[in-house]
Amino acid sequence: WANVAMVSVYSCLDQQLLDLSHGTMWSCTHDGDKNLQLIDVQIITAVVAMIPHHPTLPCGVMEDRYFMVEKTGLDITLIGVEVEEDDQEE
Repeated sequence: WANVAMVSVYSCLDQQLLDLSHGTMWSCTHDGDKNLQLIDVQIITAVVAMIPHHPTLPCGVMEDRYFMVEKTGLDITLIGVEVEEDDQEE
């Protein structure tokens, strides 16, 4: 067995929402279990979270979508942890 990961593939981002949000809203749709794929773990370059949201699209339709967030929760992982700086000179 190879080292594999199961990933969920989302649609291409909605270019109109991306343009209206000045490049900040990477909004996609998802087809559930139909788009699951096994990939080699060595090709993974980043891990992101897809957060559900329900925007009203420019055409007036409200739709279930997901937006991408990088490094979710990493900003609080060191709260209360004292970090020692390395004083060694190289």
